[in-house]
Amino acid sequence: MINFVATTQEDLPLLKSWVDEDSWHHSKEETDWWLRGYLSFKLTDERGVTVFVRFDREGDLVRLHSQFATPSEVSEARVALSISEAIPRFSVCARVDGVKGIITESISPKLIAFLTTRLGFVHSKGNDYVLMF
Repeated sequence: MINFVATTQEDLPLLKSWVDEDSWHHSKEETDWWLRGYLSFKLTDERGVTVFVRFDREGDLVRLHSQFATPSEVSEARVALSISEAIPRFSVCARVDGVKGIITESISPKLIAFLTTRLGFVHSKGNDYVLMF
């Protein structure tokens, strides 16, 4: 079972260690950036944190930002299971707030394939992919 848990100051050391290992995020923002936004939370399973998430409102969409651990710390399979369970559950709650879909950016062929084949995201423009509810 995946849980949505608010990201707090206590999470910053773990989050910073993940950001520092991520070539995409390490120079983009301060670690506490992940605490702000429309929604900021972590997904957890019975073994711990699987991914940190931040959503920002963009009109009737929310932009998904995600911070993954290195695969040696949290397996890609655990992350995939977390996201696969979380997106449908999140969409039910988001609709109540007028959100009509999720948009995210990626240049990773592996992540793009996962988003499009397993979760139903479609290419929007540039490096953006969108999932409409």
